[in-house]
Amino acid sequence: MASGTKANKAFALLRFHLKWVLAAGLLALVLWRAEFWELPDALEKTKWSTMIVVVSLNIPVVALWAVRSHLILRRLGYRLPVGPLLLVTTLGNVAGTLTPAGSGDLLRGIALKDRYALSGQAAAAAVLYERLYLPILIVLSIVEAVCVEAVGSWAAPIVALVGVTAAAGSGFLYAPASATVRSATPKQWKEGLTHRIDWLGSLGDVDEVLRRLFTDVRLGLSFASITTLVYGLTALQVGLVIDSLGGNVSIAEGWIAFAVANMASLMVLLPGGLGIWDATFPALLNSRGVDFLSATASALLLRGLQTLPLGLLALCCYLLLSRQGYAEAGRDKVEAAPASEYSG
Repeated sequence: MASGTKANKAFALLRFHLKWVLAAGLLALVLWRAEFWELPDALEKTKWSTMIVVVSLNIPVVALWAVRSHLILRRLGYRLPVGPLLLVTTLGNVAGTLTPAGSGDLLRGIALKDRYALSGQAAAAAVLYERLYLPILIVLSIVEAVCVEAVGSWAAPIVALVGVTAAAGSGFLYAPASATVRSATPKQWKEGLTHRIDWLGSLGDVDEVLRRLFTDVRLGLSFASITTLVYGLTALQVGLVIDSLGGNVSIAEGWIAFAVANMASLMVLLPGGLGIWDATFPALLNSRGVDFLSATASALLLRGLQTLPLGLLALCCYLLLSRQGYAEAGRDKVEAAPASEYSG
């Protein structure tokens, strides 16, 4: 009995130290991505009013992330209180932008299962639904921005509506794509993946849940609409930063540079794209007539006013979640909706 107690205390101590090691690692990653040592020079060229507006726009972005996740979880039959929902979605979305191919968003799936009593299949499906839809939406947003730039800003609402509809319709491509991937994947690979990610559950069950989610047109329209709003706010942040540094480009052009750079960095399987975004974004702005110094300063300023605040917020969310304990302490915080709501 005594040896068991000592082992439990040792494990608890190890878990405590590991939590702070992970927190320190996240903080270091955020500061590195923000290139905070270069920020003073960039900040000197920017008005305080612009910086306040850009930082403030992070607030509705975080709120929209939570609303978006709420809709998915409600469709799965779960409802999280506002506080836990904000913590989980902020941590997952920010970690997803800081890690290779969005892999950090797995933290959200683990938190949903271990602390809020979601099944492994539901937690995995909630995360994968977003992660699989977002590349489609960001590509569509680039196409929309190109159309707006060619036709004029008056066409933005029409183009956005067409884009949202196209995104919702693209969900029906999941079933044939999934069937093709499953038939081409060796059985031992699928078993190995399930074994390594023990909270995931059966891949077949996750796939079935995803099929239902992707063919839910109402959910697809809602998800695409909210994500379009998020992209619009982000584009406004980008436009304000570039304009404050003297760059003469439209919001649509700024968004194209930002989104293309993001896509390039996500395709590199290294932390933060290993500077891919930081090189691509200024280069694209420079190709649109922004001098390279201002383009580079824009990249640094966006890191400081967008990546850094969101990263620090995600760090706080991680620490708050870790204080809440494990599944036994948090399961009563989820109210499952009737099964008929999901099956309908």
